Amino acid sequence: MRGTVDRLFRDAAAATERYEAARRASAAQRVKIAKLQRAVRAQHRRLVVLRGRIGQLAAHHYRSGGLGPTAALMSARTPEDLLDRVFLLDRGEQAAAGLYHRAEQAERRLADERERQAVALADLRAELHTQARVKRFIERKLERAQGRLDDLQGAQAARSRSSACPRGVRSRAVTLSADGKALAGRKWTAPVGRYTLSSRFGQAGGMWSSRHTGLDFAVEEGKPVGSVGYGVVYEIGCDDAFGNSVTVRHDDGYYTFYAHLSEVRAKPGERVFPGQPLGRAGTTGNSTGPHLHFEVRVTPQFGSGIDPEPWLRGKGVRLREAPAE
Repeated sequence: MRGTVDRLFRDAAAATERYEAARRASAAQRVKIAKLQRAVRAQHRRLVVLRGRIGQLAAHHYRSGGLGPTAALMSARTPEDLLDRVFLLDRGEQAAAGLYHRAEQAERRLADERERQAVALADLRAELHTQARVKRFIERKLERAQGRLDDLQGAQAARSRSSACPRGVRSRAVTLSADGKALAGRKWTAPVGRYTLSSRFGQAGGMWSSRHTGLDFAVEEGKPVGSVGYGVVYEIGCDDAFGNSVTVRHDDGYYTFYAHLSEVRAKPGERVFPGQPLGRAGTTGNSTGPHLHFEVRVTPQFGSGIDPEPWLRGKGVRLREAPAE
């Protein structure tokens, strides 16, 4: 049965990579659609200008009495006047023909741009459908894996509190009228201040069954741990593997996970901001020393993690390599 659990987690990890590929594709598609929308607006403005000029030409023709070319030539009083009128008529006809031609070209370009925009929107809808489908697949795989794991360890043992977990978890309600206002408008940030990155995503080692699922920030015990960005506290947990933990659901649908905490200072449903304290770093659970284990997940479940570093860079957060002081 352990092999089945490992296979389910591998399937979920592979699906998570497909999800991220679909997300990148949909992001690129949105950029393409924005460019096409600008092109459509530019072509529409050009067509409006050309149609206005054609209207001005028709109005001028009407004000001149609507005389045809032959009548205009016959009304010439001298040979020089006749030659001038021939020249002007020729230039006017060329200008009018050119104006109509440019208007037709603008209409065709506008139709082409609108067609490309419609295709791009259809592609985006397909990519978003793929994202949703893959996310549901990940969730099902991880639910099955957790169920099998519970069967292996025993439902009670799988959910029992680690001996390293403190008996009480402190909750601190944060209201918008209190420190919420001070935190609103902040930029995204690293989860801790001074730190050493002791382990990275995907790293192999004896501490992990397959690969490391996040980043380890080596810090002093009791160091404040804060939310990296805006979101809502999704869950407070405590188990043998991760000790005390907090999961935050962010506004873009991703989840961040903060583990091995010595103390939790958040509650489910609480709105959080960048840098808002969630707890304090510790060594609860399966840990060899004080540190923060940090993950970015596609779903709240273990096994759907992605590399946190590029995700944080996308939020404007670049992690330092400097050692902790």
